[in-house]
Order: sequence, then C-alpha cells, then structure tokens
Amino acid sequence: QAKRYSSGDWIHILFTWPRSTVLHRIRSPVLVTTCWTFLLALLDLWSDKVAKVRILKNFSKSPHSIVGSAMSLLLVFRTNAAYTRFWEGRCLWETLTNKARDLTRMLVAYRPVIGEKTCERMADLICTFPVALKHHLEGFMGPDQEEELARLLNPLDRPGVLQAVNRPLYIVQAMSSVITNDVPYQSDRWTSRERLAVLGMINELGKCVGGCERIVQTPIPLHYARHTGRFMGLFCLTLPLVFIGEMGLLAVPAVACVVWCLYGVQQEIGLLIENPFSRSTEVMPLLLPSSS
Repeated sequence: QAKRYSSGDWIHILFTWPRSTVLHRIRSPVLVTTCWTFLLALLDLWSDKVAKVRILKNFSKSPHSIVGSAMSLLLVFRTNAAYTRFWEGRCLWETLTNKARDLTRMLVAYRPVIGEKTCERMADLICTFPVALKHHLEGFMGPDQEEELARLLNPLDRPGVLQAVNRPLYIVQAMSSVITNDVPYQSDRWTSRERLAVLGMINELGKCVGGCERIVQTPIPLHYARHTGRFMGLFCLTLPLVFIGEMGLLAVPAVACVVWCLYGVQQEIGLLIENPFSRSTEVMPLLLPSSS
C-alpha cells in the first residue's frame, strides 16, 4: 500500500522538519535571506543607537501588498500545473498496469493454443516491461539495473533488450513479433480476431511509453521558471525592509519562515512533482501498482 498521512501525524511531521527533503533543497535561499535580514536588523539597531534614527522604521508596505496578490496567483498556477503533470503520469501508469493485466489474462485464457513456452516468454516480457520503462524514464542505467533486467528476461530476449537504446519499445516490438510469428493460426480457437485483440493491448503499452516520455521531455517552460525565480528572489530579499521596522530582530525568524513557505511551494514542491517519474521514491513509487 502507498504511504498515507493522517491528521494525527502532525507531531511526527513537525519533529521530522529538520530532515525534510524540501528544506534541504531550499536551504540556500533560506540561509541567504536569513543572514541578509540579520544584517539589516543590526544596521537598523546601530542607526537607532548612533544617529537616533531608525532607517527602516517607515518603509512602505504598499509594494509588497500589491505584489503579494500576483505572488499568490503564481503559487496556485505553479502548483496546479505541476500536479496536473503528476496526475497524468499516474493515469498513464494505471493504464499500463491495466493493459498488462488484460494481456496476461488473455494469454492465460488461450494458453493451450499459444503454448506453454510462448506464454512463459510473453509473461517474462510483460514483467520486464514496467521495470525497463521505469529505468528508461529515470534516465539511469547502472550495473544493478542491468542485472535486474537480465534476471527477469527470457534467454531468447535478453541480448536484444539489453543492447536496445529504447528498451521498453523493444519489448513492445518483441511481444508483437511473438504473437505474430510464433502462434499458429487455428480456425476454431485462434483466429485473426484474437490475434488483433492481443496486438491491440500491446499497442496500448506502446502508447504508454510515448505518453510517459512526453511528460519527462517537456518540462515547465524555462522563461516562466526564470521569471518566477527572479520575482521570488526580489520579493524575499526586500521583505526584511518591511518586517524590520515593526519587528526588529524578530524579523529574522519571520522572514526565514516566509521564505521557506514561498520557495517550498513555488519552487521545490513544483519541481519535485512535475516529473512523477523521477528517481525519488517520495514522488511516486512506480513499481508499486505494477508489481501485482
């Protein structure tokens, strides 16, 4: 079962905050803005003691109030866009799982016609397909991944799959070739209708490969990411000018919390979930639904 959180986990979530993946990834902007706020707060205190004038006391809040509305819209748009990609990836993986199960059920139903060895070969290819697609989408293939594929594959298909550039598509082609060439026509039980039905299921697996590749190879537009990043940086770096006048040194933790919230939602959470096929198991465990 996939891991789920309940309302009673809030204490555990708070205590594990220092080990947060998001906090670790955004530590640079949080530390920079915190140090910047601390320096400005010291400057404000120094000017108050030496010149008896607080240089940041009367800084206007209007610019940040106006820009805050646009910031909230950007946060919503960024999160929704990323989650749409995440959900589309999950739907594609669900389609892959369902079609693989349908194909397996069809092969079992026609096992006497197809033959035991051919069914076993097809079963090995079906089991290997989601693993090969997972490695293909992650863009990483090491010795452990090679060994995992070799262990799942039939000796007849092992050399071709391991040498292929696009292994999931090669497996789809191998399954189509087996059904087309290795299963003889029988007028009473295995006709063109059954053959086309099985090939149609295999074609659906091939469409899943293309859909998953589209998500991986089409990131959020670079211009949008750069503009929102610059907008966020300027907003957070000028935020201490507003906080220090009212809060003094308390502006340091306040700004740190605000930057953590903004960068966490706008930048890192969006980046993490916009690619549901990343190697991070916290995003979406790909083989959990397909392992059955």
